[in-house]
Amino acid sequence: MTFRHQIRVGSRLYRGRSPIDAVPPPSLGETLQAAREQKGVDLHRAERDTKIRAKHLAALETGDYSELPGPVYTRGFLKNYATYLGLDADELVMEWQLEQQAAAPRIPQIIAIPPQPLVEPKGHLRFTRGIFVGALLIVVIVGFLGYVGFQLLRFSHPPVVTLSAPNVQTLDGSATKYTLTGTVDLPYALISITGPDTFQETTDANSLGGWSMEVPVTKGRNDFAITARDPQLPPDKGSTPVNVILTVPIGGSPQPPTLPTVRPDQSNPPPTQQTHPTQPPAPTPTANPAIPAADISFASPREGDEVQPGTVTVTGSTNASAVSIAVRWGGPVDPNVSPAPTQPPDQPPVDASVAGGSFTASVPLPDGRWVLTATTQEQPGVLASSTYSITVDVVEAGDIVIAVRVTDSNTRIKVIADGEIVEQGRVFRRRESETYSASNQITVNTSNAGETEIVYNGKITGPGPEGQQQSWRFEKGKPPKKL
Repeated sequence: MTFRHQIRVGSRLYRGRSPIDAVPPPSLGETLQAAREQKGVDLHRAERDTKIRAKHLAALETGDYSELPGPVYTRGFLKNYATYLGLDADELVMEWQLEQQAAAPRIPQIIAIPPQPLVEPKGHLRFTRGIFVGALLIVVIVGFLGYVGFQLLRFSHPPVVTLSAPNVQTLDGSATKYTLTGTVDLPYALISITGPDTFQETTDANSLGGWSMEVPVTKGRNDFAITARDPQLPPDKGSTPVNVILTVPIGGSPQPPTLPTVRPDQSNPPPTQQTHPTQPPAPTPTANPAIPAADISFASPREGDEVQPGTVTVTGSTNASAVSIAVRWGGPVDPNVSPAPTQPPDQPPVDASVAGGSFTASVPLPDGRWVLTATTQEQPGVLASSTYSITVDVVEAGDIVIAVRVTDSNTRIKVIADGEIVEQGRVFRRRESETYSASNQITVNTSNAGETEIVYNGKITGPGPEGQQQSWRFEKGKPPKKL
């Protein structure tokens, strides 16, 4: 077939066809905007329905992807928004990926440079007086800025003291001295220890941060506080005190370890009263002052917590050998509800399982406000009985509610609720806590899993590996999952 014949055949094949439409197809953002307008909703209504912020929806419609958190979140937002508008989510995600590939910078093609004629090489760089003075000035400035930054770091981050042994111990009945040992994350730090009877001594840590000191102990309970600071800083720039409790049994009788948190015998509070103890109270008075009251405290749930109806696991700490848990109806959570709920029948006390200074029990709790009272068993001649009461609200949870708590060291926390970042890189200080809620799912990431506890439905998740990053996911109707 000749070239002229091919031209005639091509003319017959395309004769009568309309020319190609030169109007480009609508962009991804225009498709989304048109679907939303056809649906008859504005961005604020779409925000409420999809749980995606209006500014993110506007960024999808305008194609301004720099306003979105990142590719992963952009893909999720796009799929949810497309499904909400009744569009093909997979097709729109593929179109978005093609736009991203088209916008990506192209790698320039390497072109071989033709050989050039040889020329005489230029002379090497010569260090003149001006270059030397400039380099020296740069070194001095960098050194000064580094010194200032180091000093600011010393002021803002006090050292952290760690003990080599448990901070709560029971010694031999004949003990008169005990050696405290530990480490600090600052070499040659100044260690200060205060104790009973105006005891106050200092010692220096070694080059690796190790330290030790022998302290006197007497019969009964001996409380010590350990702090560390940089010797070049003022005394008020020291670390958070580490409390140590050493108990020498009276009369040489063996005695379980004493825990730092103490709660005295307390009458049941009114149903509407919510109490949150801020410091350990004194032991319950006994007929014989030489016999201390048993220590008892709740770890989970805590005063004012909300839990779901059903079997609730109660945990806590004690130095007693036996603990019983009693529950008492405190009325409805909302006293204005009508009709008023019927008071459930009284429940018999539940014997808790006690081991290693901790107790655990499971109690059934229906809807309402309940007063939980833990009572220790008396140990004649060693420990007197004591009680500890808290009030909790048992309600059917509509949303997922969690409480994030940090124990002893500063920890960086990130929280994502229903796909939206609600906490980004916040540093939780020692003993700090925060509550978060979501409709379906919450993800928590911590920089130090060993110092992080998450309370969900009255149960504690964590802690995890000390000093390691860890993530947990909490989803409605499913158990917590470690990621």
